[in-house]
Amino acid sequence: MKPHSILAGLIAALLFYGWAAAQPTATLEPDFITREATACSSCPPCRDESQQNWLTIRCAPSTDAAVRLIDKATGRCCRLAFVAAGDSLRLTGIPAGQYFCRIAYGRDWQFDDPGSCRGHFAAKAIYKESKRIFDFRPLERKKYVQYPGFVLSLSLTEETAPADAGKAVKDQPITADQFNR
Repeated sequence: MKPHSILAGLIAALLFYGWAAAQPTATLEPDFITREATACSSCPPCRDESQQNWLTIRCAPSTDAAVRLIDKATGRCCRLAFVAAGDSLRLTGIPAGQYFCRIAYGRDWQFDDPGSCRGHFAAKAIYKESKRIFDFRPLERKKYVQYPGFVLSLSLTEETAPADAGKAVKDQPITADQFNR
């Protein structure tokens, strides 16, 4: 495990338990840390801890990424995650339903308004909307309930997941404004 990953995990845990930075900053750079945003007016987290599902987001070593998990039925942002280059993050307790992702790749994340978590990458920015649908509805079996789990591997060349058997998932280019909706 990378030393910055250990520190990033510690910082994320402290933030999760209510600790605050002494001097808030309008940017995550140069300390872009892997974490789930939990206090954003533009993407208030929706959770259902009874759902034992998960989405693991893996980021290539070449870029940082911000990922918005969007409810397909409502168009509402359900989760916002920041994943540092070469790191990964697991989201759990996602309410049952179908979702897609809006993804921002780049360097030097800048908050447009820190309270809303709207922002953009100032360098090497690319914004995409994934065509892949993540179906988090549990499957009722005769003797048990099966909860789905997915891996989203992010790179600037392709996004693949084990269920795709290595096939590239086509993405649609979007703007920073579309990413922040």
